Amino acid sequence: MQSFGKAYSPAALLVLASSLAASPPEASEGDGSDGGEEGYLRHRVPQVAAVAAARFVMIPLCSFALLQGALRMRWLAPDPLRDFMILLQTCMPPAQNTVLALQVGGMTQRATQMARVLLCLYLMSAVPIAGVLTVLLQTYAGAGGFG
Repeated sequence: MQSFGKAYSPAALLVLASSLAASPPEASEGDGSDGGEEGYLRHRVPQVAAVAAARFVMIPLCSFALLQGALRMRWLAPDPLRDFMILLQTCMPPAQNTVLALQVGGMTQRATQMARVLLCLYLMSAVPIAGVLTVLLQTYAGAGGFG
């Protein structure tokens, strides 16, 4: 079981990479698409932007507010390392498990489209993660560190 557990991450990355490399089948007429992947992504820009705003701005802000509320109400004992990990996790990009599920389900075209959307989100995540890390490290390093 440990061997299977260790093999999951590399296998998931291989499936994601193969989904990105695969060219989607030609779209059939009358399905509402323009037949190209570029058209798919172009029409998805508002959706990708909304997911990015929610994932990289709204969720971290809400999590910070909930964590601060729990600390002020004394529902949680102060633990800088736990707080750091919770807040860092909130700004991470989404997982590629959806691509794996679509591949297993035989929906390769949808898996390719999802993989490309996730790639856009992964590329966009560098700035928010760096910002959150900077703020958190300054906050917790100034508050006596993680020890």
